[in-house]
Amino acid sequence: MPLAVERIVASALGASVGAIEATYFGANLFVFALAVLLLGLISFMLRLEKVGYSYACITLVIIVLIPRADTPWIAAAHRFAEVSLGILVALAVVAVWREERRLLGEKTGG
Repeated sequence: MPLAVERIVASALGASVGAIEATYFGANLFVFALAVLLLGLISFMLRLEKVGYSYACITLVIIVLIPRADTPWIAAAHRFAEVSLGILVALAVVAVWREERRLLGEKTGG
């Protein structure tokens, strides 16, 4: 559960920084490098693990470097929703799977 929350926070962070960068600077390599550095510093301050930092950077890359017809904020919101929904579905599947294994273990006597 803590990793799931960390990944959702990291995705929100990457989407926010990506939307700000894409809105005000476009696909500028120097600003992109500064955004990656900024994400690293924020991830360090929030004590996110490397996986969280990589999620934030991946989200940043998807928002900034993939051209879309939508505004960057809409693309960022969609990306955040996609990642969050995927994580929540994965948590639900694991919870159901564990409960099923527990119930089957009780029925078989193990």
